[in-house]
Amino acid sequence: MKDKDKLEKIVTETLLEGEFNKGDPDDEAVGRLPSKYEIRQTVQLDPIVEETKRFRTMGKEVDDRYDEYMKRANREDPEDGDKN
Repeated sequence: MKDKDKLEKIVTETLLEGEFNKGDPDDEAVGRLPSKYEIRQTVQLDPIVEETKRFRTMGKEVDDRYDEYMKRANREDPEDGDKN
């Protein structure tokens, strides 16, 4: 029983210490909601393609898992002269 009482005391102190947030609960709830919009950035170079090219210069892939992605990326980016 002593362990249970000690644990309960620790939990109570942990929950009660610190200042209570005095803001409006409705405003705080809205602030905690995930964003409805997704922000995307247009980049010149695809980091996955660049990293895969760099790794392929160092060694051979065992399972060729990025081949399909590289084919799609190369088709979308025709101005890149050095394709693998």
